[in-house]
Amino acid sequence: MNKESKRDREKKMWAVHIKMWLAISEHTTQKEYCLKLGLSESAFSKWKNRLLPKLKRSNFKNKKPVFWEREINHWLKTNHSQADYCTQLDESEAAFSRWKTRFHPDLKYRRNRTKQKNRYLKYSKISNDKTDILINCFIHRQSAKDAAGLAKISVKTANRYYRMLKIKFVTAASDYPELFYGAGMLLLLGPPPYVLVSLKKKCDSRNEKTVRQELGECAFEMIFLHSHLRLSNAEAWWFLHYGMNRYYYLIYSNEHGLDPQVLNENEYSTMARNKPIGDAAKELWYYYLEKNHEEYDALIALWRAIYYQREYDISDNYYKTMIHDLKWALMHCRPGKKKDYWDEYMPSKEEMLEVEREINERILQISQIFGDEK
Repeated sequence: MNKESKRDREKKMWAVHIKMWLAISEHTTQKEYCLKLGLSESAFSKWKNRLLPKLKRSNFKNKKPVFWEREINHWLKTNHSQADYCTQLDESEAAFSRWKTRFHPDLKYRRNRTKQKNRYLKYSKISNDKTDILINCFIHRQSAKDAAGLAKISVKTANRYYRMLKIKFVTAASDYPELFYGAGMLLLLGPPPYVLVSLKKKCDSRNEKTVRQELGECAFEMIFLHSHLRLSNAEAWWFLHYGMNRYYYLIYSNEHGLDPQVLNENEYSTMARNKPIGDAAKELWYYYLEKNHEEYDALIALWRAIYYQREYDISDNYYKTMIHDLKWALMHCRPGKKKDYWDEYMPSKEEMLEVEREINERILQISQIFGDEK
C-alpha cells in the first residue's frame, strides 16, 4: 500500500513537471528544464514516455525546428565556429549542420581549420617529431629496427614508412635535377657498368614483378651512392639533356616512325614536355637489359668520366642537404603536379657548355689512361 501511494505521488509530481515543460518547450529544452530544477534527465525522459500519450508526443517533436532555428540564428550573431558552438551547446555537430542546411541552404560552413597532424605525410598517424627521426635514420642508412627504437614505434610501422620514403625518394630524385645533388639524372644513363652484368643475370631468371622490384631497389641504391658525388646543378641538367637525347635516339624515334639520325625539334620538345623523366629512365634500363646493344659501350667512357677524380662526400653538410631535400619532396611533390619552385635555379647555356667541355676533357684523359680509342 505504501509503495503504491509513493508511486502515485511520484507519478503526480512528474505529470506536473511534464505539463509545465510542455507549456514552455518552444523556448526551453528538456535538458535546460531539468538543470534549472535539479531533476534527473533520465527519470524525466522515462516518466515523459510513460505519461505522455502517443498523440501528444508530436508536440514534443514539433519543438525541434523551433529549437534549432533559434540556436542557429543565435550562432550567426556570434563569432564562434560551428564546432565550438556545438560543444558549448552540447549538441551533435552533424544535427546542427542538417538543420542549418534546412534553414540556410546558401550559408557557408564556418569553422576553424584543423591542423594536419603530420606536415610531411597527409594521412600519417605518427607525429612530426617521429617522422623527423625516421627521415634522419633513413638518410643515415640506419635499419628500420634502429629507427623504430628511436621513434618508439613498432618495427612493422617503421618498415612501412621506410618503404614510403624510398618510393618518394626515387620519384623526387628522377623528377627534379636540383634534389639530392642531381643523382637521379644519372638514371637516364642506364645501369652502371659494374651493375649491368649481374642485373642481367638476376632479371633473366625471374618474373616481371620481381624484375620491377629488383630494378627499383637498384635505382634507389644507385641514387644514394651517386648523391655522394655531389654533382653541380649544371652537371645534373647536362646529364638530363644527354639522357633525354639518348631516349629520343634509341626509343622515341622508333616508336613514332622518325629518323633517329635527324633531331626533329618540335617532336623533341613535345617528348621532353610530356614524358616524365622517371618513365624515360625506366624504358632505357629495360632497353639496355633486353638488348646487348652497342650503344651502351659509348656510355662506359662517360661513366668513367663521372667517377674520375671525384671524392665521396660524407660530411654533416651532405646529410643536412639530403634531409632537407627529402622533407621538401614529402611536402611538395605530388603525382602529376610538378612544382616550378626550382625553375629559377636552371643553369645558363654557358654553364652547360662548360660542363660538356669538362666531361669531354675527362673522357679524353681516361681514354689515354685505359688505352681506349677516342
